[in-house]
Amino acid sequence: MSEPAVTPDRSADQARIAVPQGPRVLFWGIFGSLLGSAPALLLLPGVQGPAAPWNVLAPLLWACFVGWPITHYWSASLHDRITLLRKGLITGGWLSPEEQKQYPGRVPWVPAWIGLFERPFFALPTGLDVHGGAAFIGVWIGIKLAGGWQVWSRGSTYGRAILFAGILENAMSVIFGVVAGCVIRVALKAA
Repeated sequence: MSEPAVTPDRSADQARIAVPQGPRVLFWGIFGSLLGSAPALLLLPGVQGPAAPWNVLAPLLWACFVGWPITHYWSASLHDRITLLRKGLITGGWLSPEEQKQYPGRVPWVPAWIGLFERPFFALPTGLDVHGGAAFIGVWIGIKLAGGWQVWSRGSTYGRAILFAGILENAMSVIFGVVAGCVIRVALKAA
């Protein structure tokens, strides 16, 4: 009776691939989070918000058009790091031939347009206090992450990097949309 084949655990070897976060990731993460949260200053006591109908339109425009370049550059900087990781894994022989063939690639304008449309979808249910709004946001993010299932479900270093980059990109978009929705909610209650 032959012994079963044993695949060595190479995760420790993969962990040696050092890809620093890079200054662009740090800059866009901090700057984007602060800028995305900036409209929350309107929620401070005594701060006058925009006049109606701008109390709804201004936060939506903020979420869409300020959030667009911020989330774009945040996403690009994360994926630059993932590209370096991928190259290191290929060079070290730690990326399976199947994973090498299934490089997902990126079309940068697709996530930009999705974000442009999703931020109002996050802001309006939050701002209008729609029942189930938070569940909608969670399901939407779940659907987006499920689209990358083939890449990140393998549990490899590269797959986890893709998964966590997607989560971070969604988090930035959620910041812009939910903060804008909170401003809308307070502005409508004050009106």
